[in-house]
Amino acid sequence: MDKKILDKLRRHAAFWRGEITERPMIGFQIGSYFMAQRYQAAAPLLQPGKLITPEMLDPREFLADYERQYQYTLDIGQDAFYAAEPYTGIPWMEGILGCPISATAESMWAEHWLEDWADMDNVKFDMNNPWFRKFIQFVDVLAEYSKGRFPIAQPILRGPSDMVGALIGQSRLPLEVYDNPELVKRLANIVTDAFIQVVDALQHHAPAFQGGYSIGFYHLWAPEHVIWYQEDLSAILSPTLFRDLFLDCGVKISQYSSYNALHVHPSSFFMLDDFLKIEPLKVIQINKDVGGPSIPEMLPEFKKVIESGKKLIIWGSLDEEDLLAVVNELPKHSIYIDIVAETVDEGKKIMEYARELGASK
Repeated sequence: MDKKILDKLRRHAAFWRGEITERPMIGFQIGSYFMAQRYQAAAPLLQPGKLITPEMLDPREFLADYERQYQYTLDIGQDAFYAAEPYTGIPWMEGILGCPISATAESMWAEHWLEDWADMDNVKFDMNNPWFRKFIQFVDVLAEYSKGRFPIAQPILRGPSDMVGALIGQSRLPLEVYDNPELVKRLANIVTDAFIQVVDALQHHAPAFQGGYSIGFYHLWAPEHVIWYQEDLSAILSPTLFRDLFLDCGVKISQYSSYNALHVHPSSFFMLDDFLKIEPLKVIQINKDVGGPSIPEMLPEFKKVIESGKKLIIWGSLDEEDLLAVVNELPKHSIYIDIVAETVDEGKKIMEYARELGASK
């Protein structure tokens, strides 16, 4: 086996086992913070107000974009394996659950449709849904194109609270959790089951890579099947009601696989202690958001994650000072940093600095 591949596998194994390392594991995403804009094939679709339908997407038209991003990671020499996901600009779960999808100049978004709770029985996973069929087509085309060079993984898929908000409307959600909590909880369980069915279908279509699979978007390899989710709308909900209505959904998702992750924004840090109590959850991923707290400001939350026994992924536009703070202030185990860089040259510079930091420790 290639020495570079062996080294990457070794670093991933150390991450999962919680072994002391000279520096955090590092990966890169090159290009815009707006993920939809990283794919040239999607440019004709990113027109404000344009209704997007599945037949507008041909996975083969995106292959040059995937190849370019794969080559970026080889040029940088990152620790992580590149992983290809169904075009991450699409709100896949919302489309699969029946939401119309429209474009902006930067991304795509879903319009709510569930106006009356009496129509909740129409919310279901359907293998014949056109968006689900397009999702699986992306997986199959990418698997064939990869030829074992890189894994095929799960894209961004909205979590339980996010899916409920997408279906009934985000502005309506905070009212409904008070007015109709049992209906909200029932809908949360319906969409959670649909989420797991979609991920399970992906796993049945995506071949193993180096004996394992990757947590998509963050390109974190694991030796078994993986799953990850987010709960962005936890930021606008009462902590007590979120615990009562949604936290068990996260437990159910995390139980799908021993290798799993939860994406968290700093705006949801008030829920971090509750997320850390999800026993089967292995990884907390925290964003460095544009306009949000800095890496030094988030060090207490990072430490809390590591001290709880869970692993940590830090994602965002980190510079050399940020890396230095992580290496100097955090425990030297169970940390993976996924860096958004504008160019390959910028990525190379940061990667070289990370190696120098590791060599000096």
